[in-house]
Amino acid sequence: MPDTYLGEGAANRGQVYESFNMAALWKLPIVTRTTVTPVTEISRGLGADRFLETRRVSFAIPGEPVDGMDVRSVHAARQSAFEHARTGKGPYILEMHTYRYRVRSMKPKRDRSMDINQVRYFLNLAETLNFTEAARRSGVSQPSLTRAIQRLEEDLGSPLIYRDGKDSRLTALGRDVQAEFMRIELALRNVREHSESTVLGRRRILDIAVAPTIGPAAFAAFFDDALGELPSVKINMHQLLAGEG
Repeated sequence: MPDTYLGEGAANRGQVYESFNMAALWKLPIVTRTTVTPVTEISRGLGADRFLETRRVSFAIPGEPVDGMDVRSVHAARQSAFEHARTGKGPYILEMHTYRYRVRSMKPKRDRSMDINQVRYFLNLAETLNFTEAARRSGVSQPSLTRAIQRLEEDLGSPLIYRDGKDSRLTALGRDVQAEFMRIELALRNVREHSESTVLGRRRILDIAVAPTIGPAAFAAFFDDALGELPSVKINMHQLLAGEG
C-alpha cells in the first residue's frame, strides 16, 4: 500500500492536487504524510492557508493534524490511517506539525535574545489558549501578541501551540516551555521583591512559632545563618500557643 511523504514546499505543487483528486475519485488506498514547520522561508511564503487540514476538504479526503514531535501520537494516527485505507475507504492525509533541526541555507542563523515580554505573553496564552484573551491580559493588541509568539516559535525552532480553528492547544514543547517560563517568572518576581526591599528599605517578616518544650537556644545557629544570608528579612519568634500550628 502506498505510503507517501512530502514537506510543506512539495505540498504546494500542482501535481499534488491532481493526485489528490485522482486518489479521491478512485478511492485509492494511499496514506499521505506531510510535514509543516514554522521556521522556513518556504512555509512562511505559502499563502494565507498553508495547512492541508483545510485544503484536503476540497477533495473530500479525510485526515487529521498530528503532533509530529510526539512519537506515540504519530504511531496511533498512522495505525488509524492504514486501517482506513485497508478497508477500502480511500486515501487518508496525516498532517504532522514538526520542525527542522537545521535550516536549508548555509547562512548562520541570526542570534536574537529572548524578549522578557515573550515570557509573559506566552504564559498568558498557555493559560487561556485564546489569543484575544491573552492579549487583553498582557495589555497589548492581538496582532502584537501573535507576532511575539511567532518570533518565539521561530527562535525555538518548533511550534508551541496548535491553531486549528477555535481549538488551540499546547504542543509537547509548548508544555515544556510553559514549565520553564513559570520558573523564570517566579525568579523575576523574587528579584523584583528583593530589589524593592533593598531600595525602599522594606523588610519582609518571617514569623516562627516555637514549642514550649524547645528552648530558643536551639535556634541560635539557625538565626546566625539566616540573618547573614537574608539581611532583608526580619525574624519574629514567639512561643507556640495552644491550638496553633
